[in-house]
Amino acid sequence: MLKKTGKGVGAVLDDVIEFVLEIVLYGAMEAVESKRVPMPARIALGAGVVLFFLTVIGLVFWAGVGTGNPGLIALALILLAFVVIIFWSKAKRFREKKRPRRR
Repeated sequence: MLKKTGKGVGAVLDDVIEFVLEIVLYGAMEAVESKRVPMPARIALGAGVVLFFLTVIGLVFWAGVGTGNPGLIALALILLAFVVIIFWSKAKRFREKKRPRRR
C-alpha cells in the first residue's frame, strides 16, 4: 500500500522532473569530458547542455521583464555572464589541446 507523504501530485511530478533532469544533465556533462565518447557526440551533448542553460536563463530574464522585477533581470544577466565565461574557457582549453606543439 502506498504511504501518504502529504505531497500533492504536482510536488511529486516536480521531484520526478528534477531527478530525470539531474541524471540527464550530469550524464551529458560527464560524457562531454570523456575521451571514450566520440567527438561529434561530445559536441552535440555540450551544445545541448549550453542550450538548456541558455533557455533557463532566457526564461528567468523573460519573467523579470514581465513582472518588472530588476532582481530577476540582474540574476539572468549574471548567469549569462557565467555561462559565457565558462564556455569561453572550455573552448579556449579545447583549442589549445588540438594545436600541435611547436619545437
